[in-house]
Amino acid sequence: EAALASGAVQVRPEMQDLMALARELGWEVWVVSASVTPVVEAFSARYGQDAHQVIGMDLVVEKGTYQPRLLGPATYRKGKVDAILERVGRAPDLAAGDTLTDLEMLESARHGLVIGPRHEELRRLAVTRGWAIQPEFERS
Repeated sequence: EAALASGAVQVRPEMQDLMALARELGWEVWVVSASVTPVVEAFSARYGQDAHQVIGMDLVVEKGTYQPRLLGPATYRKGKVDAILERVGRAPDLAAGDTLTDLEMLESARHGLVIGPRHEELRRLAVTRGWAIQPEFERS
C-alpha cells in the first residue's frame, strides 16, 4: 500500500483489462517479473492473478530469513524465457512487455505486445517485428 501511495509502483489499467479479458476468454495467464516472487505475488493479486501463476526471482530462505542468493533461474532477460519454459513447459502464445529487459520473452512468444514502451529501441524493434504497441493509459 505504501508503494502505491508514494507512486513507486502503479497499477496499469491497460494490463488489468488485458489480463481479465484473457482469463475470461479461457487463456492461461502468467506474470513474469524480475522482482522477487513474494512482492510480485502480492501486487499481482490487484490484477486478479493467482499466486501459483507468478514467476519471479525466488530467494533462498534459511531459518525463515530471505538470503541474498537465488533459488532457480534469474528472471531477467533470457532468464524470463528459461523460467517460463521450466514452469509452464512451453513458450507463450502472447507476451507483453514494456522494457528492453523483456525483449527475449517477447521474441520467444508467437505474438508480442509492447506497452508504452519505456525505451525507444523497444518501440523500433516492435515496429520492425510487427508486434502490437499499446500506449500507456493516461493516469488521472
